[in-house]
Amino acid sequence: MQLATFQSHQTCPYCGSRKLVLTKDGLVCTLCGSVVDDLVVDLSAHISVKTDKSEEELMRAKAEAKPTKINKIELSLRKALTSSKIYSMLAKIANVPIEKILTNIDEGLERLIARNEEEAWSILTSKCILTKLKRYRGKPALIVALYHLLLHRLVYKEHILPSLIAEIYKLDKVVLVRAYKRVVECLNVME
Repeated sequence: MQLATFQSHQTCPYCGSRKLVLTKDGLVCTLCGSVVDDLVVDLSAHISVKTDKSEEELMRAKAEAKPTKINKIELSLRKALTSSKIYSMLAKIANVPIEKILTNIDEGLERLIARNEEEAWSILTSKCILTKLKRYRGKPALIVALYHLLLHRLVYKEHILPSLIAEIYKLDKVVLVRAYKRVVECLNVME
């Protein structure tokens, strides 16, 4: 069972791929299937316990804590879980199994999501964008391509040519441009 797609600085020692997936068995390479790291994640450690310390003292203590390898792993895991939520939401919008979404996502989109998770999530929670994307149910490649275009525009504050994205996702350029024109109206509200 796949828990999350994991884009990190780690590479598979056998094939060199950076596309790693977090499963119950650990970190697995999606290209060759090798288990890269058999880390065990205990999420019970993340449950907060109320103490007599004030909220401000707790925040100060966290800020003063030195970063450790565990903190880096937690951060990477948190990013992977956020990406997983985004992919699940895209699958729900497209009304297809998550596997169809994952096969349509390229490294460029993964980098955009990792670069700015808040922007990525804000697109998917925008009622305007949700309404427009739902129009393309059953077309996972089109939804992922539109999401890629929107996220690129928000993160980099520039347009990317829809024709380039159409080539990446193997879509008809005219169809993608028309769909993008409909969906991009929502960005004016968000920006």
